[in-house]
Amino acid sequence: TILARFDKYIGPILINVFSKITHLDELKQTNTNLTASKRPSYPNRLTCARLFSTNKSLNQSFLTHKYPNLYHLLKDEFKRAYGIFQQDGLAVAGNYSVLNFQAPNKEWKKVGEYVNSTLTIADIQWPGERSKPPPGKPVIYYLKVATLQEHPFVMLKDPSLDGQCQAGSVICRVGPENSGANHSDPYHFQCCSGFYIDIFSILKDRLKFEFELYQVPDRTWGGRNPLTNKWNGLVAELLENRADLTLTSLKVTTERNLAIDFSVPLMETGIALIVSLRRGAISTTAFLKPYDYRIWILILLVTLHGVAIMVFLFEYFQKRFTTHPMQHDIESGELIYTSPWQHILDLFRPERKKDLNITFFQSVWLSWVILFRAPAKVNNPKGFTSKFMANIWACFCLAFTASYTANLAAFMITKDVYFDLSGITDHRITNPHSVKPPFRFGTVANG
Repeated sequence: TILARFDKYIGPILINVFSKITHLDELKQTNTNLTASKRPSYPNRLTCARLFSTNKSLNQSFLTHKYPNLYHLLKDEFKRAYGIFQQDGLAVAGNYSVLNFQAPNKEWKKVGEYVNSTLTIADIQWPGERSKPPPGKPVIYYLKVATLQEHPFVMLKDPSLDGQCQAGSVICRVGPENSGANHSDPYHFQCCSGFYIDIFSILKDRLKFEFELYQVPDRTWGGRNPLTNKWNGLVAELLENRADLTLTSLKVTTERNLAIDFSVPLMETGIALIVSLRRGAISTTAFLKPYDYRIWILILLVTLHGVAIMVFLFEYFQKRFTTHPMQHDIESGELIYTSPWQHILDLFRPERKKDLNITFFQSVWLSWVILFRAPAKVNNPKGFTSKFMANIWACFCLAFTASYTANLAAFMITKDVYFDLSGITDHRITNPHSVKPPFRFGTVANG
């Protein structure tokens, strides 16, 4: 029973492997005889022992080349379902590996696959260690293309149960390189579509080449590590010759342009900064927003108190110089001149305050009342100069309050709050720790 099952299942698999390795007339003739007989009892079945005993060319081929990767070939075949073989040992339809015997290592190398009636083949080595086929044969170039998903340029979706992709899509490997030939496995293969896939398919038909499309393993665009000076992502695939070209919306930067070559751009795009919107609230200091803090200091501390001082001095000197411009010496009858500094010192004498129409604090109160137009009782100046100064201050306050109330309405309205960044060169992005707390932002690594 064991030998019967071995000859029924294992034997045809070995024959299929050997038929890929050698193109022997004996195997072809044996398969032809088995096809013509089609006897279910298998009285003259082709066993492995008979195969090696009658086929000297096959034995000589194994002894000459010493196939180091025969185990891997058998392993690949055992992975395939035994249902692809008929009862006579012939393959119904299935997946085939294309092997190429290459020098100088003298080993068989897998260069392609025939899966679901579709042939995918890489560059092969022709007799004489040549890279081109013999004269008269068409040259079909094979390209390994790395990609990375980004809508709408390259999009990924699961293949159908039979491993096929819809029209406008091509199979794309997203798993490791030794993922096998099961294109229906969504963890290893996906269907790639998009704007760039359509363009590349048109170029393939016009320029007559084949390509293998795969997604870069580390899922990054390509950035250089400043410590090790090494690249990752799509750029590393090109620099390390694992891919012939990349097919995606890779952004052109100064560093990348020095490391790799870019094709002519298909479209021009830009980089946008996206900030979050926060529902605004009226601040407790919103009434100060119409003017800058320097203007408030200039008006409330400098101008207002300066006007109060000037009104008070004008009023004081007006009364002193008109009422007592000079003093007489009673004994000699001579005139005594009093300097203005003496009058200033007299301001701080309590007995002199009785002679003033308006004190300094009353002058300050007058300036505040005029500024805010409050209905309060004040002592008005009586001198012409002090009255003129008060009127000038009143005209200024009228223009100031009108402008302030007009601008205040705009700042008292709630609106969405966001960071007003000037661009990628904004100081909060180039130097996040320059503000407190440090400015936090996110981006795509190696984008």
